[in-house]
Amino acid sequence: LAKRQYGFLQEDRKYPFVAYGVTCTYNAKKDMLVIDSARSMDSCIFCHGKLRIIHNDGTVAYENGDVTNESVSNPATNHCPCGFKHWWKGIAYDNPPLEIPVVLQWNGVTVADIVHWFQYESQRHLNSNAYQIASFLLQKHFPGEFGSEHLHHSIVQQILDQVKDLPPPPKSPDPPEVE
Repeated sequence: LAKRQYGFLQEDRKYPFVAYGVTCTYNAKKDMLVIDSARSMDSCIFCHGKLRIIHNDGTVAYENGDVTNESVSNPATNHCPCGFKHWWKGIAYDNPPLEIPVVLQWNGVTVADIVHWFQYESQRHLNSNAYQIASFLLQKHFPGEFGSEHLHHSIVQQILDQVKDLPPPPKSPDPPEVE
C-alpha cells in the first residue's frame, strides 16, 4: 500500500495513511514502516467492530465480554449461538456471563452489586459457585465483619433464586445410527 501510494520510500520521511488514522516513518534498516502517531480509534473503520491491542507474539489483548477466535468444543450444546468462546478476566468461557443483581444489607448499610454468573461451561470448574461469590462479596463490601453468616446465606439465596430457572443447555444431536 505504501509503495503503491507513495512510490519509493525514503528514510525518516513521514507517510500519512488517513483512511487508517496513522502516520508512519520508513525505517530502511528494518525495511518497515514504523507508526509515529495514530489517532485514537475505538472501532474498526471497515467493520465498526471493537479494536484490540495485538501483542508481539500475535495474540489479542481481549477485554471482558469479547468474543474470541477460539471455537467452543460443541456449538450444539452452547447457550450462545456465535460458536466461539467469550473472554472474561483472563479466561475463555463457552458462554458470556449472566449479570445478576444482588443486594447486601448489614448493620444499616445497603449495598447493591452485580455478580457475573457462568453456567453450563464444558469445563465444569469454570462454572460459578454461589458460595464462593457470596464470600467474595462479603470481603469486598464488609471486610473483617464477624457474624455475617446470615448475610452470606442471603447472598447465596439471591443468586440461586435468579439462576434456578435458567434453561438447560441444548442437547447434543444424537449420532446417526449405523446399519
